[in-house]
Amino acid sequence: MTANDTAIHEAVRSHYGAIARATDPELALTPASCCGEDTAAADCGCSPKLYDENLLADLPVDVTGLSLGCGDPVTIAGLTPGETVVDLGSGARLYQMPTWASDQRLAFFGMELAQDDSPTGIVLKTYITPADDPTPALAHETNTDTLTYAYWAPANCAASSNCRDLAVLTTTVNGSLSVLRIRDEAPDFSTERIGVGGPFFYSYSPDASRMIWQRFGRQLEVYDTGSDTIIENLPDQVGLMQAPMWSPVDDRLLFSTIDEAGHHNLVIADGEDRQIVATDQRGQLSFAWSPDGQHVAYKLNQGSLHVVEPSSGTEVAVSNTSRVLAFFWSPDGQKIAYLTAPGDSDNSQVREPAGLLAAPARQNTSPMVTWHVLDLANGLDWTHFRGFIPTRDTVYLASFFDQFAQSHRVWSPDSRYLVYGEVQETGVSVISILDATDPAARSQLVTEGQMAVWSFN
Repeated sequence: MTANDTAIHEAVRSHYGAIARATDPELALTPASCCGEDTAAADCGCSPKLYDENLLADLPVDVTGLSLGCGDPVTIAGLTPGETVVDLGSGARLYQMPTWASDQRLAFFGMELAQDDSPTGIVLKTYITPADDPTPALAHETNTDTLTYAYWAPANCAASSNCRDLAVLTTTVNGSLSVLRIRDEAPDFSTERIGVGGPFFYSYSPDASRMIWQRFGRQLEVYDTGSDTIIENLPDQVGLMQAPMWSPVDDRLLFSTIDEAGHHNLVIADGEDRQIVATDQRGQLSFAWSPDGQHVAYKLNQGSLHVVEPSSGTEVAVSNTSRVLAFFWSPDGQKIAYLTAPGDSDNSQVREPAGLLAAPARQNTSPMVTWHVLDLANGLDWTHFRGFIPTRDTVYLASFFDQFAQSHRVWSPDSRYLVYGEVQETGVSVISILDATDPAARSQLVTEGQMAVWSFN
């Protein structure tokens, strides 16, 4: 550092050091306010009073008694179109939804307050980090959309060997859903809005040349990424489901249909041929191909988890418990991790510390969930240690797991560890990992945070 840099460094250290000493009873020599040693300045711009009292109610006094910043990210996350925000110059930014590509590119998203009269009051920025360079590049920004979901294409686009598409599902200012295709040809980026609908779920073909879309709860369409056109409208009547899924190894499509009797069927479409994997189902079906395309796992509503061999229709495994909320295939296709909710007689309801979830997701109680592992290779189904309270991002991922399972990995590349977000008894949200090969394993804390996912390799 230069002499001037050193002087600035020492001044900053002295200033904030004085605040810390004044706030810690063991170090305090004289009373001080949050913005310095002048007690008359207690309501200067950085007072904890800037935060809603409900956000501070269950936090320890050693946290609430000291505030060295002026941002409140929980309130920012709860902003809705039409609300007015005054930014006094400090700004605020939240980072969201890390999304790995299979070639080690990483996308993540920043949400910050807009500095102008934008329709949403915020700016959504998409950053992409190349596989060979840790420096993120700003790929796209918009003040008309907010982030809903993101999904990298599984292969490069035809334009070049360096070209990869990122399909970002956004909520527009009028409340509709749309897909923005951000094309990464670093150092160049381009963005195009390729589809609108609500709901809107989608899945890539293995070579990324096509996508299957489920829109409006009634349409199944095949979209060609090269020509930017819908090339096929499937004639099937869509059943209760969220995300369809393209086979990871070939052109077979997996989705739910409804027949004339009102029964829902799980169907594999191979060209014009239809094979029923599960029939006479009454409710919403959630499903996923195994990574090698040899098996299909599915559940009905919050029932048991079933695994079938699609060519014969033989059921090869079923979970020992019902109340399945979400499930995820391991990369080697030998195991399925699944989350269950507490049963009717399970009293695993805990009070949620105030302010953990941004509006409108805030609730008075949050159920504990439990990890299980269905080991297909060894014919085992075990429960892992204790239940845990999921973070809001973990709840979101589990709610749309059939979409997220196609783009975000909770399993480590070696199919050993699970990663997830949980809320500790103190109310702190943390990232934990769990050894899924050991039924007696206890979770290991990694860091504070809401959401984490493994890279593909």
